[in-house]
Amino acid sequence: MIKIKFKSKMVIPLLIFSAVLGPSISYALTPVEFSVMTWNVGTNSWVLNTHETKSWNRDKAYINSKYYGNNLAWVPAENAAARHIKNTKPDIIALQELYDYSECHGGCSLWGCSEFVCNVRSPGDLNRSQIDLLTNSLGEEYYFMVSATHPDNGIAVRKSFGEFVPEPIIADDSVILGNVLHDKDTGDHPGRITYAHIKIRKNNRIIRVVNIHANGTFNDDAKKARKRQFDHLFYGDVISKEYPTIIMGDFNTDPTSWKCDTKYSPFDDYTDDIFRRGVKNSGLKFLSDPSQDRPATSISGLKFDHVVGSPNFKPIAESIDGFPFTGYFDHKPVRVRMLMY
Repeated sequence: MIKIKFKSKMVIPLLIFSAVLGPSISYALTPVEFSVMTWNVGTNSWVLNTHETKSWNRDKAYINSKYYGNNLAWVPAENAAARHIKNTKPDIIALQELYDYSECHGGCSLWGCSEFVCNVRSPGDLNRSQIDLLTNSLGEEYYFMVSATHPDNGIAVRKSFGEFVPEPIIADDSVILGNVLHDKDTGDHPGRITYAHIKIRKNNRIIRVVNIHANGTFNDDAKKARKRQFDHLFYGDVISKEYPTIIMGDFNTDPTSWKCDTKYSPFDDYTDDIFRRGVKNSGLKFLSDPSQDRPATSISGLKFDHVVGSPNFKPIAESIDGFPFTGYFDHKPVRVRMLMY
């Protein structure tokens, strides 16, 4: 695990005295400390071809690729992700590339299929979201929410930290389907921009949490699609004018790669500059480390996973978790601890 600490100054509570009631009445504006996690829990051919372990081998990689594409579908990997969430206890989670159980049609009859979700889950499970089953070991610690239209993206909030607002209709005591998660369709697939509002219990303030999974291919059409997504993200109505906003996810863009020579780097394209300018022009700031020295967050060797937010948030530290997750997934979980003012 790689930890990055940010420079910080001593926090002094600000006391506001009432001019009417006198100095005996005061209010301390104390910042709230919490952590967020973004994690693309999918896989791809690079993982399949380069990270063979005793349990995750080419036969299972073939099954995953043939029947499930890039999405998280191998149950041991699903359990490993659940254990990591349980151990790190982030307050807010954004997940990308969850498998949509509605796509479970037909059976896999190959040897080794028994460890994959469509063969393991019961028919009743197919009506639930994978985010619920992924974090099944966490019991009642989190509220989970996925979109009814894009269930491959999900957001979770620790119950002791906050709750989704407006008051959601909760299915199975944990899963919220569509009525809180708002989808922003930019007309490009793949690519998701979804968000929810969370009320923090300690200060009763509401924040907007945005989960983005940008278009992940790198031909000319994909670059144009990613530009449209970023334009919508930073210059549309995704950033709240009313509430502090956190945007996190898999941007499929490395904002530090602009110095790369495009002749040698297929990932270096003009969207990295659009990403940086979008953060700046929209009044946001990077909460994860935007420097060249930041470790890679994807198996490609680039920094695709980021957290940005309103000026109300001040980052304290970032953790980028590696092994054993790189044996299953093509992205590393990124956690940022921050203060909210």
